[in-house]
Amino acid sequence: ASGEVFKPASGLYELRYDPAKWKLASSSFPDGDTAVIHVQTQIELNAISQKAARTTIDAFKKEFVESLQQQGSETTIKEEKVIRVNEKPVTSLTMSGKTEGMPWTVRALLWAGEAGTIKVIAGYPDEAPQTVRDEMETLLNGFMIP
Repeated sequence: ASGEVFKPASGLYELRYDPAKWKLASSSFPDGDTAVIHVQTQIELNAISQKAARTTIDAFKKEFVESLQQQGSETTIKEEKVIRVNEKPVTSLTMSGKTEGMPWTVRALLWAGEAGTIKVIAGYPDEAPQTVRDEMETLLNGFMIP
């Protein structure tokens, strides 16, 4: 796949992206590595990693889900599955919720291991066009743990 590769200071992952569709920016999370912003719609994906945060994936997931529930009402997990990224188990979550009556979807990839933790979080309004959702999935598929 053509494109650029973002590597965080933590060295815990890489993210491949198409610079014609996405641009890098500062993360809106205080401890975030980067935001990847959709050029046309300004929808953003945030990537956050921490070295040696030593936690279990279950505790990490619970903390993440609770943080979302504090931000938006009616947050529910629609799909949870474990995918393999370079032979490492990564939790893939699809969540739905509403903020001020506006429905949204969050796609997240979570990983916790000996080296630390990684969160890749993409949220978009449910009215986002299917093409944008597809581009978001392509971006998520560009996530790699070396």
